[in-house]
Amino acid sequence: MSSYLDASQLTLPMLKITSYQDNSRSKKITSVSLPFLQESLDVDQQQSFNVVNAQNNQEVITGTRTAPAGLKVTFVLDDTTFATPIIGSTLFSTSNTGKLPMSVEKQLKTLADICYSSQKKNALNYLTIQSRNMPLINTPAGTFHCLLKSMKVKNELVDIWGDRVKALVECEFQHCAKEDTEAGSASIAALTSSITLDAGTGLALAAATTYGSVAFAAALAAANGMNSFRGNHNGTSLKAPPISQLGG
Repeated sequence: MSSYLDASQLTLPMLKITSYQDNSRSKKITSVSLPFLQESLDVDQQQSFNVVNAQNNQEVITGTRTAPAGLKVTFVLDDTTFATPIIGSTLFSTSNTGKLPMSVEKQLKTLADICYSSQKKNALNYLTIQSRNMPLINTPAGTFHCLLKSMKVKNELVDIWGDRVKALVECEFQHCAKEDTEAGSASIAALTSSITLDAGTGLALAAATTYGSVAFAAALAAANGMNSFRGNHNGTSLKAPPISQLGG
C-alpha cells in the first residue's frame, strides 16, 4: 500500500505494529502502520472456569476472564493504484520499483525487521498491535501484546523486474502479557490482599476465587495460622499473600 504515492489509500483500515527489546515494552525498536482486510481481523478470547465444592456440598462455578489468546490478520500491500498517471507511468518504466519509499518490498522487509530480533539469532521481538479504527480489547489503551506466531506471504502481482507490486501477508500473533515492572518490584505487603469470609464462603471457595484453584486452600489456611481449612470460619478476616509466597 503506497500512501506515499496514493493519498486516497490512507482511508484504509490500518494496524500499527511496534516492536520492543524487552517484555516490559520500555525499550522501543521501531514501528510500522500497515493496511489490512477488515474482515480478516480475528481475535480469539476464551474464559477459564473452575468448579468448587463449597460448604454443604454445594457446587460453585467461578469464572475468570482471560486475555485474548491470539490474533489473526491479513495485511494488504498494494502498489497497483496511483494518484496520477505521471507517477504510474514513471513507476512502471523504472527498474527501481522495489526501492521506492513505501514499496511492497520495503514494507515486507520492515515487517520482518520488526518481528524478528537483530540482537539474537532466531529470537522474536516483543510486539504491541494497535488498530486505528477499533480497540483490540486487551488493555485499557486498546493494544494487543504479543509475539509473531506465523507469517505467510502470498504474491498477488510481480512486475517485470521481479519486484512484488501487490502481496497479501497472513499473520498470526500469540498473546504475550506485558511484564509489570512496578508490580515486580513492589513489596510483599503491598501485594497482599484482605479477605473476609461471609456466610457460606469457606476457605476452599476463597482460595479458588483468589488463586484460581481450590488446591491452595490448605496453603491459605497455613499462611493465616490455621490448622485446617475445614470448619466454620464465618466472619474471619484473612490475609491473601501473592501466590508465589504460598507453599501449596
